[in-house]
Amino acid sequence: MKFLAENPQVQQILHSELLSALEDAPQDRPLTFDDMTSADKTPYLEAVVAEVLRCAQVAPASKATEPIEVLGRTLPAGTNILWCQHIASNNATVFNEDKIRALDEVRSETSRKNGMGGRSLWNIPTDKFEPDRWIKVDETTGRRAFDSKAGYSFPFGVGLRSCAGKQLATLELKIFIATLNLSFFLEEVPKELSSHRAKIELTRSPVQAYVAPRPWAKTE
Repeated sequence: MKFLAENPQVQQILHSELLSALEDAPQDRPLTFDDMTSADKTPYLEAVVAEVLRCAQVAPASKATEPIEVLGRTLPAGTNILWCQHIASNNATVFNEDKIRALDEVRSETSRKNGMGGRSLWNIPTDKFEPDRWIKVDETTGRRAFDSKAGYSFPFGVGLRSCAGKQLATLELKIFIATLNLSFFLEEVPKELSSHRAKIELTRSPVQAYVAPRPWAKTE
């Protein structure tokens, strides 16, 4: 919600898309699974959710079940590993490519083979909340589509041991953001109440979570 409140233009674009995509749906019923599973109808919603997950700095953790080599160092079985994916994502830019490639010599064979999971390095600065980084525009038709592999971001981990509930979590987040955006415009709160500081335990929780919702009818 902080990211939305700080980016009013994102809220406006998302609101327009949702109104268009759901124009035939009764307005007095909750959003459904079917409403939220068509990336063709709501590419910007998909992009907003992907960008929220990229910027939210979740902290997935795992435990090594056998000795594992990471950048030339062997971690023994039983080691608890905290994967700060947001740091990896923020550094995975074309501006840092030389530094990233400098580590190739100590990467495992599997890492060198799989690279970044078929994803590109970001060419848009990663310190900004920018859902459009996930949007691909067809040069011929002008059609906008969500590109899930636009750049490096793995908020739920990757591979066989990635989060088993990521599909459900993503669906819940889409329903929450869409429902909120259809009803309210989030105004920016005073700076003293809008810190991005957080506590990192099993998950990352904000220290301050204040919002100033205003019905859309009162924003015109």
